[in-house]
Amino acid sequence: MTPAYQEAETYFAELWHKGQQRWLAGDVTAAAMRDGATIPVDYCLSTVAFVNQQNDAARIAVEEVRRGLMAVAPQQFYYLPESTHITLLGCTQRHPTPDVFTVDRIAAVRRVVATVLQDQAPVEMQLKGVGVLGNQVFIPVYPLDRRWALLRERLDQALQSTGEQPLSHANKAPIHMNIMRVTAAAPSQLQAILDAVAAMQQQRWSKFTVSAVDYVLTDFVISPVHTQHQAQFILAGGE
Repeated sequence: MTPAYQEAETYFAELWHKGQQRWLAGDVTAAAMRDGATIPVDYCLSTVAFVNQQNDAARIAVEEVRRGLMAVAPQQFYYLPESTHITLLGCTQRHPTPDVFTVDRIAAVRRVVATVLQDQAPVEMQLKGVGVLGNQVFIPVYPLDRRWALLRERLDQALQSTGEQPLSHANKAPIHMNIMRVTAAAPSQLQAILDAVAAMQQQRWSKFTVSAVDYVLTDFVISPVHTQHQAQFILAGGE
């Protein structure tokens, strides 16, 4: 395995250990949701890779995980298939209304994204296992190299140079694909979900080839009613 993959293994193993202990202790705060969106709703400009826009094997694998979780906890919130994604970068801070995102600002951020992604080749990753973090259940995404982290870093720096304040993280390597949010945190529910997650925790699902990145004005969970698609960038360059 590559060094990037091995580092991800260590990171996700530690995250699973900590998350499992918190769930067993009932230390999970249920998410506040209504009509498929968070309460309150807030917005940002973001760059994401939707699963449904990438390779079919990844889409099929994600649906298998979703079905496994829904079989034991159907009343929780599930990201819609068309909303399931990994994030490249939240390009702006979050705001309680989309009105702050003017046509000029949306266009300016789009130009930065286009420049950073120009001539980039598809990024190869691996879907493996299932994990928990806070009230989220996610599929760990293992990088085969450091290109996704480097793209995050370049886009972050490029946006900051224009005066934007992207949603930066000190560690840009971890990649989470959120599948479910706990909205009912009764101990019996947490245990049922945790058992299902544990059963899938070491499952190697499929390769995940990111060849398209979408630029959206959206809310925290990319709910269709609060999402405005702005552009799509195809990664078709050479290595």
